[in-house]
Amino acid sequence: MKRFLFFATITFALIMSSCSGNDDYKSYVPADSKVVGKFDLKEFITQSGVDKDKLFEQIKQYAGDELGDMKDNGLDLASPVYFFVRKQDSTFVFGAVAKVESREKAEAFYAKKAKQPIKKEANYSCGLNKEGGSVAINDDVFVMMGSSEGGAETQKAALDKIMAKGYGNVESNKLMAQADAQGLFFSLHADLSIIPFDQLVKSGLNADDFKDYKDMIYGFDGTVKDGICDIATTVESTNKASQAKIDQLKKAMGTISPDAAKAFTVEDVIGFAINTDGAKLAEYVKDALAKVQVAGEGDVKIKNNVVALLSKIKGNVTFSMKDVQHIMFKAEGQNIAPDVATMFKDIDPSAVGTEGNGYKLGNFMWFGYEGNKFYLTTNKESAAEPSKLMGVAAPAQLAELLKTHRQVFFINLPKVVEVMKTMGTVEVKVPQEVVDKVKYVTITYK
Repeated sequence: MKRFLFFATITFALIMSSCSGNDDYKSYVPADSKVVGKFDLKEFITQSGVDKDKLFEQIKQYAGDELGDMKDNGLDLASPVYFFVRKQDSTFVFGAVAKVESREKAEAFYAKKAKQPIKKEANYSCGLNKEGGSVAINDDVFVMMGSSEGGAETQKAALDKIMAKGYGNVESNKLMAQADAQGLFFSLHADLSIIPFDQLVKSGLNADDFKDYKDMIYGFDGTVKDGICDIATTVESTNKASQAKIDQLKKAMGTISPDAAKAFTVEDVIGFAINTDGAKLAEYVKDALAKVQVAGEGDVKIKNNVVALLSKIKGNVTFSMKDVQHIMFKAEGQNIAPDVATMFKDIDPSAVGTEGNGYKLGNFMWFGYEGNKFYLTTNKESAAEPSKLMGVAAPAQLAELLKTHRQVFFINLPKVVEVMKTMGTVEVKVPQEVVDKVKYVTITYK
């Protein structure tokens, strides 16, 4: 835990010191990194309209003396922070790279946070934290590094090589080029080949379950516009078979139609929308389900029911939640309500009953079919007349985002913070300046 807190403190300080700009300090990122990321605070401030001074002050109020003066940590306030993960044999090496403005101040900052002196090496200053973390500082760069295995000697050897740029030219790393694209305040690109699939197979899992994933590259790129902090996702593969799987899934999805906006209100805390051709998705899912081990005939029937239900869906599929009493799932296409009722009855015959034009599941859920949409809800009033809820428009900025993507997941940030404060079980430390400027956090896929 102490090791985690130390890294969290240093990393947070790095992020708060970053703003924008480019320099060759990023060349210290190892060229063989399989995960590369970037955080650019200035880009976030510019795009979101957040007041930097207010943001820093609010963060310092939360953190107290733990971070000290973030503006005086010796790091360049005009440069983004880069993150990396690389694999060395069976060890995961992870780190962060920031530009140095004042080596003396950066060394003093580390020594204060690590509560130990920093050692002068030939070409850089080194700090090997007692909890297992390592730091290297020279006139250009501040490198923080840790590893899943290995002690101080192992980490010192890795730092020596990083500071000598001995892992090659990072400009040849495709992930760095993707993460360093202009106009992004945040970016993270990961090559799944870093996952020890061979170890998973040795532990008894089927190698065929992973062959379509180990060559995939996932990307997450962040921008802020009109009060929406959007994380756009991408996935690609260097393997033809894996890329064929990606293309197959993509063909099973279309662009969300404008009607989806009617499924959401400004009161929703979270929501999700996708447009799908159920028949094509069923074909994709069928292959995955074929690998799932089942215990008996009942489980086989459930698997078959899932494929049959999917094949009848065509159009928008949405999920929204204001609170646990106001959850609504809707799917366009054929009337699958009777099929859903049959599926639940196969599991527990006493769980499903009829009510009005629809069905009742236990004492807390209702489902049915109206207006070319299957619905399932925890709100009895909307179940009795679901068109009341179906006709409410979403906020304009969300509506615009919905009609240009295949998938959209959103979090209403002010509502989430409000709910968490009301619950009182979680201490909320989201700066109010961010809450005031960022209304939604979305994860999207085109």
